[in-house]
Amino acid sequence: MITSYNKLLKNQNKDFKYLIEYSNNDDVRKISWRIFDELMIHYDDEIVHFLCSWYCHMEVDDFEIFGYKCFYYDIDPMVCEMNKKITNNVINKDVVFDDIQINEGIIVNKFCETCYPVGKIFKGKFVLVGSDNPHLSCINQINSCQQIIDQNELTKIHYKTTIKGKHNYYMVIGCNQV
Repeated sequence: MITSYNKLLKNQNKDFKYLIEYSNNDDVRKISWRIFDELMIHYDDEIVHFLCSWYCHMEVDDFEIFGYKCFYYDIDPMVCEMNKKITNNVINKDVVFDDIQINEGIIVNKFCETCYPVGKIFKGKFVLVGSDNPHLSCINQINSCQQIIDQNELTKIHYKTTIKGKHNYYMVIGCNQV
């Protein structure tokens, strides 16, 4: 079986292969599977919006095959172009500064440490994951589940946990609707 991961790797130069391979590391896989499990437990929605999606091969293989209709938003045009090889639902937009309307479904951000809190922009159901990664690109280093809850103005919490890996990852599932 040819996976989305293999499709992304096909005919890529070594720099892109490195990034794609990095996006398939143990921590990223563990988090993606955990998000899938928790979505199944806490929400009945079939539409999922992955904000700041980066390479979305895991979500295509792990979510879409089970009937989820997924949309992938990313600011990087090269990442979006590669993602279009494996799914049509790629939106090349900046989720913070571009006008994006999300009126239904679940909003997932696996990289809260790299952007402004999306709960201040969108209202609805969320699965949010952020890490304490000290890398320079991490402009919003996350150090607890409570930090995610506060930053995203979540009013109802369904689940929260810490996932150990190369860094500490904090996952919160909840809503900020009235």
